[in-house]
Amino acid sequence: MRKHKEVRIKYDKQSMTILKGTAILATILFVVGLILMLIEISGTEVIMLLALYIGGGLAFACYTALVAGWLYMKRLKRYGYKIPENKSHYDGKIENLPKLINVEETSIYSLHSKWCSRACALIFAVFFVLDVLYFLKWKFMKDNCKSLFVLCFLFYLIWIIFAFALKKQSNKEKYRDDVEIDTARKERWSLEQILFTMIILCLLSLFANYTAHSMTGYIFNTMVEHDIVQADIVLRGVAGAVRECEAVTCEESYTELREGVDITTWGVPKDELQILIAEAMSIDDFSFMRDDFKVSDGDAQIYVKITDDKVIVRLLNPIAEVSKYSKKNNEIYVESDF
Repeated sequence: MRKHKEVRIKYDKQSMTILKGTAILATILFVVGLILMLIEISGTEVIMLLALYIGGGLAFACYTALVAGWLYMKRLKRYGYKIPENKSHYDGKIENLPKLINVEETSIYSLHSKWCSRACALIFAVFFVLDVLYFLKWKFMKDNCKSLFVLCFLFYLIWIIFAFALKKQSNKEKYRDDVEIDTARKERWSLEQILFTMIILCLLSLFANYTAHSMTGYIFNTMVEHDIVQADIVLRGVAGAVRECEAVTCEESYTELREGVDITTWGVPKDELQILIAEAMSIDDFSFMRDDFKVSDGDAQIYVKITDDKVIVRLLNPIAEVSKYSKKNNEIYVESDF
């Protein structure tokens, strides 16, 4: 048996009136801040920021409390209590409130816990699908993607924990509404508390999903930038070697470059032109370059072609997922005049 504890009155008409007045004043202050921001009067920047942040924050808090108070008074009415003008007249206790009608039913609002429990399970399913879609989009990022996928999934499990807690609170024998005076049972979360918590969790879950996408996208773009730099190194090495080797006999490699060739197939340099290119890029074997490109999954095909006035370098095979989901990066391409 739980120790008897008095159930206090949370809201009365007087507190609701004060909240309404404060909400109106805070809204006016916020609007003044918006006007100052739009008209951009010099020297009013501090006033504008104070009006926006203080007015906006206070207005949000007051309107939230007004909604909570309105729902609380609906519960008082449903249980037959008179809405108090001033709770101090009743020593702040619900048991001192007069009843206008006698209501025998208990835990009337237990269904709120049950419905919200189901809603939490549904929301978890939605965010799990978003997590899977994230994984499918960025799975070529391997460890980065897997780590963020798991972290997001573990965070989304809070919806399941919350759903179980609400399901438990729907038990009428163990939990009561906050306007019932039977303190032998635990007090369940009210609808406004549940909804506020769900809104916060939704915002955090959306932020987690957005952060996973943005972090992975940033890493991917960094990899692409790295590959562009690597392709530019190849371009400058080939251009410099061709200029230096024009008078040297290296017909086979020069012909391949004119027709276009994947230089990773050259392997160990075989003639003067290949040796000059390898020296310019500080490598001993062209096949090693397959590992230099981040988005090619360790199997780059570096297509190089020279014309009379240009050197063109393309990374032919960024992995399939890059081509599928990031079409603008499906080919790393650089070219330069001689």
